[in-house]
Amino acid sequence: MPVNLALLHGLRDHDYKGCVAVTAHTTSDTRQLKQAGTDRVLIPYVDAAAEAVDNLFGTSSKNPCKDNRFRGQ
Repeated sequence: MPVNLALLHGLRDHDYKGCVAVTAHTTSDTRQLKQAGTDRVLIPYVDAAAEAVDNLFGTSSKNPCKDNRFRGQ
């Protein structure tokens, strides 16, 4: 997390005006990065898990089981 904060501060110190996205692995790190001004915090394991659930049970077009067998139907 210190590297992400250093990156954010370095970009801002050099007047970077674009969006900044970084990764975090804990909710505490996520909170600190957002408070520091990061535009987007990616949480790899949480994001991957959410996409996996959507792929299995959601409306994602990536769902390989169109017959809904994972839904118990």
